[in-house]
Amino acid sequence: MSNYPFLVVVVRAAGDAKCAALHGTCHETSTACAGHYQSLLCAGHASRQCCVPSSTHDTIECTGTHRHHATGTAYYPDPSPLEGGYVDMRDYPLQTLQAYLEGTAPFVTVAMDNHAGIAFDSRLCIPELNRKYGRFIDFRVRDTGSAFTNKGYSRIDICVRTIHDSYDSTINGGLTLVILGKSAVFEFEYPSNMTVLHATDDSKCTVLNGTCKETSSTCEGLYKPSLCAGHVNSRQCCVASSTYDTIECTGNHRHHARGTAYYPDPSPEEGGYFDMRGFPLQTLQAYMKGMAPFVTVAMDSHPGIAYDTPVRDTGGAFQGKKFSRIDIYVRDRHDSYDGTINGPLTLFFR
Repeated sequence: MSNYPFLVVVVRAAGDAKCAALHGTCHETSTACAGHYQSLLCAGHASRQCCVPSSTHDTIECTGTHRHHATGTAYYPDPSPLEGGYVDMRDYPLQTLQAYLEGTAPFVTVAMDNHAGIAFDSRLCIPELNRKYGRFIDFRVRDTGSAFTNKGYSRIDICVRTIHDSYDSTINGGLTLVILGKSAVFEFEYPSNMTVLHATDDSKCTVLNGTCKETSSTCEGLYKPSLCAGHVNSRQCCVASSTYDTIECTGNHRHHARGTAYYPDPSPEEGGYFDMRGFPLQTLQAYMKGMAPFVTVAMDSHPGIAYDTPVRDTGGAFQGKKFSRIDIYVRDRHDSYDGTINGPLTLFFR
């Protein structure tokens, strides 16, 4: 994979330094903590978290003098105009309350009025929700929408996992917002093996002898997202088929496989929201809209298929199947019934 810059949050810490910076201690959440546990500050699996003393961090009741009263609502990752898609106002993946509580998200995305002087990534403490779950929850203002225009601090939309979660009575009521400012704890770390959600210039398109243009115009070839500066949905790289992949596929490494589909769901059968290395899964539908740099697929991890070839996921159902089985990541259960995906497929490896 090309060494592009990209926008994505890490879901595992590389060491314990961020916990130590808060005067915390990393250990298993099954042990007592004289304060509260904070996820994603410690190396290791999700159950190893940072025990932060209450005196050095935010308490459940929230400390801070900048307090506001707001009406709360909830939204969830969905492509409809009402919900707004899968990424925040700067194209970072949305982080849900449920994922945060499970220790698989570094914060919870919330939407507010972006004209009220609230800086992107401002941290909020909401005592009503802290009390409900018995722990401090790190809310971040990272999204907006027309419903919040001129509402100031009086409206907040909290990102949850599903439509069912959006009916939560505590969220859909009066909430107290305590502004904590921007955090120095959760900086974004940029591994070198991921592609960009939108590029800073057109150079990567030029390398492919392509031309950056609006997708509403004709392209004598294929449009590829994430190679051009500007809005990722509408300005993409028109690459001639002769210099990139054709619809019929080029490559000598050909295999025949049976296809299936999976979708974002926390059940053991579907497997959650992240790939085998903890990066957010990318759906076929998001890719088709230019909102994802690739489509995640799952295959057998043992027959010499390198990670990011572009196979980025696996599971017990693929063990011993080698190249004969592939699972393609789609948006929802309805999309998983696609007749083409659930049939014989030809796989080319370049």
